Amino acid sequence: MDRIRLAIALGGDLTDEQRDRLGYIAGRCPIHRLLDERPRIEHTVSVVRPASG
Repeated sequence: MDRIRLAIALGGDLTDEQRDRLGYIAGRCPIHRLLDERPRIEHTVSVVRPASG
C-alpha cells in the first residue's frame, strides 16, 4: 500500500482555528499515528512437531 488519502468534510460555521484544531485531532488518532510511523513487519518461522504417543 503506497498511499492512503484522508479527506475530512466539515459542515457548519467553523473558524479557521476550529478547522485547524479538528485537523490536528484527526492526525493524532491512534490508527493515523500507527500508519504514519510505517511499522516494520517482523515475522518468525518455527517448526512444531507433534508429540509422540
